[in-house]
This record gives sequence, structure tokens and C-alpha cells, in this order.
Amino acid sequence: MQEVDSGKTIRQAAKDHGLCHVSLHRRLKKREQGEAPCMGYSKHAQVFSQHQEQELARYVTWSAELRYGLTPVEVRQLAYQCGKKFAIRMSPSWSENRQAGEDWFSGFRERYQFSLRKAENTILGRAIGFNKPAVDLFFDNLENVLSRQNFGPHQIYIQCR
Repeated sequence: MQEVDSGKTIRQAAKDHGLCHVSLHRRLKKREQGEAPCMGYSKHAQVFSQHQEQELARYVTWSAELRYGLTPVEVRQLAYQCGKKFAIRMSPSWSENRQAGEDWFSGFRERYQFSLRKAENTILGRAIGFNKPAVDLFFDNLENVLSRQNFGPHQIYIQCR
């Protein structure tokens, strides 16, 4: 832009610097209109502060660790509820749909390296087997074995599969 100001043609100045002459012309025109000439692309408007977004990511991770993984739609609804709770300025589409947009979610997932999947159903036999009589029987058997064998605390461990 300085070279054009000192008398060089737009095409020649653009060619010397490996720029497109149309882009240089557009920036010069914006400067004449009093707008600040922006370089490159502007960052999208950030909805949450970095701290708020980290807390949201921590909650989503914690939920997954508790085996209560959230679906992408549930995360988007949670983001909307958080935005509403903290009176954050949101896109009108968020209020309309009562959930964050897909573009926000994809960016959120990329920033925090999430891989969200739909939770799997519990096997029917396992669900049926987890009832009060079965649990009572387990602890009765455990008490019986511990009283017969005299195991010490250092001899009891859980074997993970």
C-alpha cells in the first residue's frame, strides 16, 4: 500500500510482492473509506471464555468417565443452557433451537479432542442379575469365605478383566 501511495501502480506493487492485484485494490478501497484494512481472515466470535469452555470440556470428560457419556446433541443443549445461565450473547439460532450450533460443536470437539459416541446398552442378563437378592448373595458368600479363610487386608485384591 505504501508503494501505491508513492506512485507505483496497483498491478505492479501486487506483482512485486506476489499478491493478487484485486485483493490489494480492495484493501486500498477499505482504507479510503476509513475502515481498518484487515489482513487475512477474522476469527469467529467466541461464545464462551476460555475458562468457561474448559469447564464445559471437563464436565463432558467427567461424564464419560462415569460411563454416562453425552451425545453430541446433549453437549450442544448443555452449551446452550450454560450460555443462558451465564447471560452470554449467543447466536439467535441457539435460542431458536435451544441448543448450540453444529459449527460451534465441531470447533469445540476439535479444540478439546473429543470423540463422542452413543452409549451402548447394558446386556439384559447383566441388568437382570443386578438385583437385591443377587447382591445379598454375593456379600453373604464373601462374608462366609472371609470368615473361613482368615484373609488379611494385604491378601485381598480385585482382579480386573
